[in-house]
Amino acid sequence: MGSMFLSPAQYGSGVNGTDRGVDLVGEQNPIRRFHGSPKETTNAKDHRALQNRRHRSRILRGLRMQTKDNIQMGEAKLGLLRYDKAQMGFCYFDTDLRYVEINDWLAAMNGLSPAEHVGRTIGEILPSVEEGVERQLRQVIETGEPILKGLAYAETAAHPGVKRLYQHDYYADKSADGTVLGVKCIVQNITHQRLAEVVGVIPWEADARTWEFSFVGLQAEEMLGYPIERWYESGFWTSCIHADDREYVIDFCSTSSRTRQNYEFEYRMIKADGETAWIRDFVNVDSVRGEPIILRGFMFDITDLKESQEHVERSERRLRRFLETAPDALILVGRDGTILFANQQVETVFGYRPNELTGASVETLIPHRFRQLCASHQHVFFTEPTPRQTGEGKSLTALRKDGTEFPVEISFSSMKSEEDTVVSAAIRDISSRVEGERALRTAHEEIVKLKQRLEDENVYLRNEIRQARKGEELVGESSRIRQVITLVSQVAPTDAAVLILGETGTGKELVARATHAQSPRADHALIKVNCATLPANLIESELFGHAKGAFTGAVAHHTGRFELADGGTIFLDEIGDLPVELQPKLLRVLQDGEFERVGSTKTIKVDVRVIAATNRDLENAVAVGEFRKDLFYRLQVFPIYVPPLRERTGDIPLLVWYFLGRTKVSIGRPMESVPDDVMQRLVRYPWPGNVRELENVIERAVILCRGTSLQLEEAFGLRNVGNAGRSGAHATASTRMEDVERAHILQVLEECGWRIKGKSNAAERLGLHPSTLVHRLKKLGIERPRARDAESLRTPAYSVGRFSRP
Repeated sequence: MGSMFLSPAQYGSGVNGTDRGVDLVGEQNPIRRFHGSPKETTNAKDHRALQNRRHRSRILRGLRMQTKDNIQMGEAKLGLLRYDKAQMGFCYFDTDLRYVEINDWLAAMNGLSPAEHVGRTIGEILPSVEEGVERQLRQVIETGEPILKGLAYAETAAHPGVKRLYQHDYYADKSADGTVLGVKCIVQNITHQRLAEVVGVIPWEADARTWEFSFVGLQAEEMLGYPIERWYESGFWTSCIHADDREYVIDFCSTSSRTRQNYEFEYRMIKADGETAWIRDFVNVDSVRGEPIILRGFMFDITDLKESQEHVERSERRLRRFLETAPDALILVGRDGTILFANQQVETVFGYRPNELTGASVETLIPHRFRQLCASHQHVFFTEPTPRQTGEGKSLTALRKDGTEFPVEISFSSMKSEEDTVVSAAIRDISSRVEGERALRTAHEEIVKLKQRLEDENVYLRNEIRQARKGEELVGESSRIRQVITLVSQVAPTDAAVLILGETGTGKELVARATHAQSPRADHALIKVNCATLPANLIESELFGHAKGAFTGAVAHHTGRFELADGGTIFLDEIGDLPVELQPKLLRVLQDGEFERVGSTKTIKVDVRVIAATNRDLENAVAVGEFRKDLFYRLQVFPIYVPPLRERTGDIPLLVWYFLGRTKVSIGRPMESVPDDVMQRLVRYPWPGNVRELENVIERAVILCRGTSLQLEEAFGLRNVGNAGRSGAHATASTRMEDVERAHILQVLEECGWRIKGKSNAAERLGLHPSTLVHRLKKLGIERPRARDAESLRTPAYSVGRFSRP
């Protein structure tokens, strides 16, 4: 290989693509070469003349080689598919931007064989230049027009760690009808040419074995400040290398000179004035039989370029840190709606990775119904690119990757690039704010409803009232039940307190519901409270409510039943079981209509009608001190006594057919007839559980019947019904009923193993509440047999009085 040194203007093509030749010989660019050391030179003019002759010879050889290269470049641009002999690259992409063909030189630069390129995209091969190159390729495919002199910095596998400047020329490969079939791409490394135009260049030649210069361009004196003679001194060049780079440079050059034909590297040199200069050295190795003999190259002063790069990199790092740490999703959108950049926050907000959005249409993030509106806003914004905010106070939504929509606010601003104006959009997910505002609106609406008293009960309570009223009525034609119906119609229109008396199962709750339904409060809630079923430590909280933190476990405000019944009616069932310590508070509500929640001092006023019911003898309870006298008289403003079923036996056939009609709907099994003997047995039976017991018996009979005629089985405990009315003539009616009731209860207790509570208990069979059954047992003098007498029962025994195992 001959020696050739060209100026930056002669080395390759310039930026404008034209070849420019500059004579290196003459006063404008003197070249000096010494044979041996300066001390051995006796006539400097003779040496300069000899140097110029030799340099002209090298220039002629270089021009011949450059002419050959230009011919090859011309042939490449005419569409040749192979460039292996030329020091440039060729590749062919299909319309999907995948490699179809690539020459050996370009494939080697990428570190892969040509075959390994085929079928892969440039992003898979060179991700560092993916964005820019793909955009240019897509433009050629879409327009069919070539793109010439496209520039891109890239780090290749052949030169890792160093970015070079490459020029790309793109040509559309078209069919006869003009359809674009693919893109031809010609690639040239123009790093040397471009750098030579920007910074100074020092050509040099050195012995590969001793690293002593045989030639150094005079530019060295101007660029680094050392007299040109010093460059020929042994060890001078290495002594000028920065101490931190010296070992690396020596090792790298020694290794590379033996293993490579060409290489480049960067390092720092200390100038004569003590300043540091960044140097990029391009080295060509001349070898004989594999042994390096001569090294030739160019030294480029890239200090300004390095500083500019570092400044740009620092600015880019600061900008990227700002973009990546911004709380909003940031995207840059071009005039055609293509997303040019997306920060990491888009993955949190939209579910897309940034590289998935880059190059995609902005409509990817816009719901279909907003796309036309967005396009018109985008046109207006590019016409008048002033910062503005969209979405505030509007129902503007964006589209996630999973297809879900969410509310957003978007701030737009414009950014001017060298080519065009782009839109910067900061997109904020305001789902939490919208949910908070919705919650505030909901709370406000609830407060307004409460203040205006437009709705005093919720939908659930209204449905409960409708279901409770559906199909329920006071059934009967007897004078006793008609008397009750008359009393209800008389007291219902008033706000007077009503006390309903009667045995368990007689229909006291039906009387209460009928009273409420016929009252002016019928459109409001009827709140039911069973005083016997609520624990003593919670009944006050249930009736009057409690404040947050009033007691352990009171983690939130609780509205009591009286407050829920405001404007309506409260039904206090089993009022006789209300604890004595709560009776004064109830009396205050009845008299003044006010109370305080548990744990609160705030007085609450309510407008509530009170209907109470009990099966106990309240007069006796008052006498023994279990019920307050003043509360009793306050409740007994209008007492209504509901007779037991045995006192209105004429209503039993009506009730039987009424319950058969209800079971027909609930069970789906119609009964078409009731035999006379069955009806007579039902009429003669004393029914200690009253109407509730009759309803349970009918329901069980319907379930067990196999036909459409009602039949009674021994399992109902009615085997003695036929004899119930035929006791001795000397017995009084009250004694006869008492004996029948005692016998029936004893029979059911024995069949249930004397279980008053729990599974298959006697209270359930009799249609009684367990506490009512216990009271009845005491009244009738029924006691559980001792263990020795009950051995034959073989069932767990319970004490009637204490409900505990013996």
